[in-house]
Amino acid sequence: MRKIAAVMVIAAGAFVLINPGAAHAAPTVCKSGVNRYMPSAPDKGSALCTSGSGRFRLHLTCSTKSSGGSTRLFSGPWRSVGTPGTKSSAATCPLTRPWGVGTSVDFE
Repeated sequence: MRKIAAVMVIAAGAFVLINPGAAHAAPTVCKSGVNRYMPSAPDKGSALCTSGSGRFRLHLTCSTKSSGGSTRLFSGPWRSVGTPGTKSSAATCPLTRPWGVGTSVDFE
């Protein structure tokens, strides 16, 4: 009987070590977009996630022209979902690539 109990305890311990558990939930309701305030200023982008859990950040694609041109990706800071006073993740295009041509949201 003791052998069976010892085998069961070892098997249970092995299950805990092998089974990683549930995965973390990602943000589920996110909005992102490009904001054009003035023709003479570079575009800005922002992303906000209001549901789910985890962290998110904005990726803003900036271009040398409003259509076509050389592009580069700029990222905003990581933000947590569900924290009171949650702020959006934002980035601004540089003067060398002032046109915001796309956004996406990265999750962690």
